Amino acid sequence: MHLTRRTIVFGAAASVLVAATGLTAGFVLGSGSDDRATAAVQPTTPIPPNSTPGPSETPDTSKALWYVPWENQEAALPRYNQAIAGIELGPTVGSGNVICSGGLGSVIVEPTYLPAGSKPDPVESHASKCENGVVAADEKHYSIPPNEGDLRRVRAGELSFFGSRHGGFFYVLRMRVDRAAYETGFASVRLAPGTIAGHPAAIGSPIFPAGFGVALVIVFDQSTSILTVVRADSLPLDEVLRIAEGVAK
Repeated sequence: MHLTRRTIVFGAAASVLVAATGLTAGFVLGSGSDDRATAAVQPTTPIPPNSTPGPSETPDTSKALWYVPWENQEAALPRYNQAIAGIELGPTVGSGNVICSGGLGSVIVEPTYLPAGSKPDPVESHASKCENGVVAADEKHYSIPPNEGDLRRVRAGELSFFGSRHGGFFYVLRMRVDRAAYETGFASVRLAPGTIAGHPAAIGSPIFPAGFGVALVIVFDQSTSILTVVRADSLPLDEVLRIAEGVAK
């Protein structure tokens, strides 16, 4: 198998640093399979390096860096290889090999649902072809700009981050593969089996399902051997599931 235009990067994407903090963020893209991106920040106050939330603690989203304890807790969760809904997942499982001979169905990403305000990113989005001209994979990226008025209210403590239009990022990848496998560093305990558009799926919940952290949905259509991946940052889980339903049909 040989691909042209661009080598497929399984799951590399930008990660959100919440704009509601009012801090400057520089996004460092990971390379490889679902690498976690690192947000470089210039905080106005020192960050407790190892702080984690208490057993019943809830975030005060009006405070700068409110999310740090939860991200620290997330980073400490185990990552291991496992099978969810018949899909092999984990940091060392190796993603399935792309099939260049074609087959039933199309790998082209054609969402029937996009969250309000979604804007396509033509620079990051691309289709990858085999030498025989068959489109083996398609990947489309989207961003959702934040509402600046909502973010000002969040910082003033007048509105919760979770009730605000805080923006986010997501991408959709579809590829025809020889086995249901996806290499990922997603926290293993956050992955659970489910069904999307009638197909088996692995659903990875974000830190806060209301809309903070990375969400991951992986769907495998056994009749076409097409694997669909939706990875989102700072989107409510129910929105991510709607995106996946609309793509995997």
